[in-house]
Amino acid sequence: MSLSSSHHPQHDGQTKVVNKLLTIMLRVFIEGKRDQWSTWLHLLEFTYNSVVHSSMGTTPFHLLLSFHPRTPLDFIGTKQADEVTLHSLSPEAASFLENLAMHRDSARAAITKVQHQQAKSFNKGRKPIPHLKKGNQVLVNPHALEWVETKGEGKKLAQRWISPFEVTQHINPNIYRLRMSNLYPGIPIFNYQHLKKYEDSPAEYGERYNLPEMRMMKPMQEEYEVERIIAERRTKKGIEFLVCWVGYSPLYNTWEPK
Repeated sequence: MSLSSSHHPQHDGQTKVVNKLLTIMLRVFIEGKRDQWSTWLHLLEFTYNSVVHSSMGTTPFHLLLSFHPRTPLDFIGTKQADEVTLHSLSPEAASFLENLAMHRDSARAAITKVQHQQAKSFNKGRKPIPHLKKGNQVLVNPHALEWVETKGEGKKLAQRWISPFEVTQHINPNIYRLRMSNLYPGIPIFNYQHLKKYEDSPAEYGERYNLPEMRMMKPMQEEYEVERIIAERRTKKGIEFLVCWVGYSPLYNTWEPK
């Protein structure tokens, strides 16, 4: 199982690339008949496995079977009996298996080389993984997490990094759990890309003052007790009830959402 965190779901790129390619292939075949997409899957699978992959330098069929299966066009105008070749357990069979193993090893080496090149190119613009431990203080980037405080008018003036928060758990090399107040609902688990280690100022510069919390506690509102529900109605926004409040006359009855 390959787990990911919120706002950073990258974890299975190979499957995503294959699904994206199959979606493009399906889009060509199902134009006008979208309910029949499943009838094309076996043909598209055969086609995908017959194409040379840039990473491996060969086809999946060649790596699995050491030969390329014939397509329906290959059988037009020929006798099927002439197309069947039986392999016995012989020196030729041993050579066949050795050749297959050689191609598979070559493909693994090619994939490893391509993955190394892709990782090198991807990591050029990627910040290094911080060495954070339990008890360290970190800052959180609310813009990368698309928090509500970073939206609307004046969003560019919102703080770029907030708090610090204490690291309470190092879940895996990329994921950390933080101690956060109830002002921040949700699970306090973040990818390191959204965090930055908090450093105290040297003593000679005096005490460091932090900006106030970006989120403020909502003021307490006066509560009213329901005496009874008088009526019910349905609106475009949903069900509403006509409420009679304790200590108030019918003049103060109001329609309230469910």
